[in-house]
Amino acid sequence: MSTFFDISLSKKWVADLHSFSELKVDKSHNGILKQRYRVAGGLVVKDREFLLQRKVKKTKKREIKVTYKSINMKKQQVCKGCIRSITDDTTWVFTNLKDLNGISIGTKIDLQASLNPGGSLSPMLVNLIQKGWPKKSIGSLVKLAEKRKMVTKIGREWDGW
Repeated sequence: MSTFFDISLSKKWVADLHSFSELKVDKSHNGILKQRYRVAGGLVVKDREFLLQRKVKKTKKREIKVTYKSINMKKQQVCKGCIRSITDDTTWVFTNLKDLNGISIGTKIDLQASLNPGGSLSPMLVNLIQKGWPKKSIGSLVKLAEKRKMVTKIGREWDGW
């Protein structure tokens, strides 16, 4: 979880992420975020920007559920050269898998994303651009987390769940 919540690492694992900032975040990682994505290399299609509210919930099923929903804030103007995109529901679910002895054997990651990229992109182009995003992002997150064996301060509250 420390890799997921450490914004300094986000560009290393989130596919096409150009920039990411936490505008307001509490100690449980709930808050308001701003993300900018470079679409199709930025050659023909304008970058997409999201203004999101993130909610983090630890469930009784050994899960951590992280939801993102778009919000409006008049103070947060759309960046130059960007189109504001909307997500009604993007949810990451991290499930702590344990063996019969209760020993942690890994983490299952589920991702569901529903978004409107805005602008005048055809659905076919959106699907083509987004097709590999989930697999690439999850794969990169897993590789980076495996590489970073040490738990940072950010992730300590999730240890032992």
